[in-house]
Parts: sequence; structure tokens; C-alpha cells
Amino acid sequence: MRKFLLIIGILIYAMSVQAQEANVATSVGPNRVKLSEKLLKKCEKLMADAQWYLKRKEFGRAKEKLTELIEINPKDAQAKVLLEQCEEYVVQYGESSDKKPKKFTFGLTVGADLFKLNYGIHIGLGARYGHYTDLINVTAGLEFEVHQSYRGRADVLEDYTSSVTIGGQAILPVLVKFNVAKINDVTRFYTGAGAEFGVKVYAKNINVSSFIGDSSVDLMNGSTVAGLLQVGVMARHYDVGLYYRHYFNDLVNKKFLSYQENDRIGVTATYYF
Repeated sequence: MRKFLLIIGILIYAMSVQAQEANVATSVGPNRVKLSEKLLKKCEKLMADAQWYLKRKEFGRAKEKLTELIEINPKDAQAKVLLEQCEEYVVQYGESSDKKPKKFTFGLTVGADLFKLNYGIHIGLGARYGHYTDLINVTAGLEFEVHQSYRGRADVLEDYTSSVTIGGQAILPVLVKFNVAKINDVTRFYTGAGAEFGVKVYAKNINVSSFIGDSSVDLMNGSTVAGLLQVGVMARHYDVGLYYRHYFNDLVNKKFLSYQENDRIGVTATYYF
């Protein structure tokens, strides 16, 4: 009885091995592993579906089909190439799109001047025309900037070593940016130039008649025009840059500050929705 059961077990094992081998067909070219006819048909259908989704620009769906195909046949070179293209399309255009990438986007901007006794801190809205992969992008902002100073006249400020708020401006920076290098598939390095226009919203007003001869003085002038140079990196959702700003007219009233720092270096960052 034991021998009979042993023989039955061996036969069942042999049949299972034979069934597994039957699922493997002949090799189909150097870029294919040995697959059963059923799996070959499934791979062909997955490839056809992926190509159909690509034509419809449904990149997320195409990526799913190609990923499944490569899991079945990891040596399929064509599927790997198409998958790489799909991944880049998904980054640029989104999971599914039957239109060109958005050329006009809005975002939030923050920034500040660095290394200066007179400095500004700004926050506001940013806009970009152009896709981050384009050679040229145009950006603009509508921001509010608060100006501070550590360098005041001792007779005007009780403690001229401390920081004082000079005033606030509404500023409109406009730049043209040129992509000069591809860092990776989703990031570009750029240089840019432009101009910034500022209008006084409020200014600190002090009474200095005893020394200057006026009843009062606004510490900040009414409007400014500045030139901008900028370098940075941009992607679909962000733009981070280092800027150089030169004021063509004085920002701070000379009656308060005889030493003007009309050249500023700062950092700015925008997140685009």
C-alpha cells in the first residue's frame, strides 16, 4: 500500500512539473523571455493597448499597461523605451491630457534681500507664461515688500543700531528667463533679466523739524524703478532664483539716509499651482 501511494505521489509530482514546462513556449527573439502562448498574446494586447492610450495622450493609462507588460517580460526593449517616454510625458503633461501643457500658470512668491543693512522682504502673487521646458519663459508678479534698515542717522533714530521699518511698497517685477541647461527630466537651469516697478503704499513718518527744517519726513520715496538679473532653477511647480537688483532712483529719503544701498542681492521662490 505504501509503495502504491509513493508511486501515485511521484506521478502527481511528475505531472505538475510537466504542466509547468508546458506553460513555457519557444523563444521569440533576443528581447523576449520564453513565454507561453497565452502570455505572449497578453503581452501583445498590453502593447497594443499602451500604444492606443499613447495616441489618445492618456499617458497614465499607457504607463500602467507598459509596466504590467515589463513585469511579464522584463527583456522587452521596446516596452522599456516607451515606458521611459510615458514617465516623461506624465511629468510634463499629467496623467491624462488631450491638449498642450498649460502655458499660463499662477503661484505664490516669497523672497528677501541678503547681506545688506537696508533690505526688503516681499510676498505676493506670481504668474508665468511658458512651460518650464520651453527655451523662453516670461514671469511677472504683484507683490508687497516691506523695507527695513539698520543704518539710520543717529539724530533721527534713538537707536540707530536697531532695525527700523522704512515703509512698504507694491512692486511689479517682470522678467524674461532663458533655459540654458537641462539638469534632469523635470528641472531646468535658467538666466533672466527684467525690470521692477515700485509704488509707495505707506512710509514711516517722523518729525525732524529741529534738525532738518521740515515739519516731517517720509523715510521712503514715492516710487522706484529697478533693473533685475536672475539665475535659478525651475520645474513644473516651482521656481527658485538668486537675483541682483539695482535701483535707478533712491528708495530711501536722503534726509534720513545719506548712504544709499541701491544694489541688492537676494533670493526668491515661487510655487506654481
